[in-house]
Amino acid sequence: MVASRALGEASGSLIRSIEMVPPNLNNPPTYVYGGDLSLAPDDLERAISICTSAIRADPANAEACRNRGAFYLAQGEFDKSIIDSSEAIRINPADVLAHLNRGAAYCLKAEWDKAIGDYNEAIIDLTEAIRLNPKQAIYYAGRAAGYCGVGEYDQAITDCSQAIRLDPELAEAYASRGGAYGHQGHLDQAMCDLNEALRLNPQLVEGHLNRAILFIKKGDADGAIGDLSEIIQINPADAASYKIRGLLYSSKHDFDQAIKDFTSFLKSNPTNTDVYVHRMGAHWLNGDFQEAIADCRTVVRLNPSASFYWRELSMMLSSCPGASVRDQQEAVEAAQKACELTGWKEPLCLVTLAEAYANSGDFEQAVKYQKQALAMTDWPAPQRDEMQRRLALYQQGKPYHEAVVNSAPRLSANPAGGTARLLTNPGN
Repeated sequence: MVASRALGEASGSLIRSIEMVPPNLNNPPTYVYGGDLSLAPDDLERAISICTSAIRADPANAEACRNRGAFYLAQGEFDKSIIDSSEAIRINPADVLAHLNRGAAYCLKAEWDKAIGDYNEAIIDLTEAIRLNPKQAIYYAGRAAGYCGVGEYDQAITDCSQAIRLDPELAEAYASRGGAYGHQGHLDQAMCDLNEALRLNPQLVEGHLNRAILFIKKGDADGAIGDLSEIIQINPADAASYKIRGLLYSSKHDFDQAIKDFTSFLKSNPTNTDVYVHRMGAHWLNGDFQEAIADCRTVVRLNPSASFYWRELSMMLSSCPGASVRDQQEAVEAAQKACELTGWKEPLCLVTLAEAYANSGDFEQAVKYQKQALAMTDWPAPQRDEMQRRLALYQQGKPYHEAVVNSAPRLSANPAGGTARLLTNPGN
């Protein structure tokens, strides 16, 4: 089931996700520019209020718009950050810092094309700034952040090295270069730079974030948790750090802590499907079946056209190890919805409907839909054997309950796409 799949091998999947996503998410620039950022860790709301008052007094105040966008970015309010950064750019198209902030917000929302556009704009603007004043280390560091945003790590390293030559105490340059080295697989060089960045500035969020990612790549979950915890201490509103730390706690089977972190993330991102799925998995593997089902219902509400989640809800309600939380009528209805959304042509949805009918005691319907699923595709031998075994159970008037509490169910490829559960625990 998705609940247990989501977290059953969290450590490996987390490393793979970092390697697979576009580079922006892994190395957003530290430069949340403009504004008294010393306020941000302790009182982001107050900082935002100050900027809001300035904007009310002068709606054309580009700096105030950019600053408020920066604070929203630090708070994890990416849509609001994008709105404010865009307004700052509308008022002052040459606002380099607003371009960088908007690029960071887009990348954290996973809108890669828009993010890359903003980073390219920032690179152009910073290149002109460097032409006019080639001795400003921060311009090179800012352009390096832009290069990291578009995955141009060689150029980022070159700019960071120039920034360090101009200002050997510029922690941000070491942090960005360390992140770039990490993306290139030069883990030892990356660690040296990140350690130096944090020696120069122990409060540097980018240094802790990039080092956390490096620890993950090295397979050191505890090291990564330590750096993410530092970020959260510096900025308790850093939603992304709660999400990543929650995944790491899950990889260590510390589901109570994982649930706390996912819940913290969802407070500021209440429509994030992925994190609801992660928390659902943590609840499931922790034996909190009622809470897992509640999260699945939320996922279905957020994604009413996604047959996969309707099917998942049906399986959880129908075959939950905790018999007291099963609801066979709702399970049948959820499976029917999955079938309707796929035009009654997806065999796995039919298998789920058959399971729900069998567990509700309607074996005639269970046999009917199980046979339909068997006839719809050329199942590989192991899956066909399991499907036949399940059909035999239904023909004998026996339901099927998959008991999975402390381990993920075994999976295998489905020839029609998606995954199929291997059915190993028949019950009464």
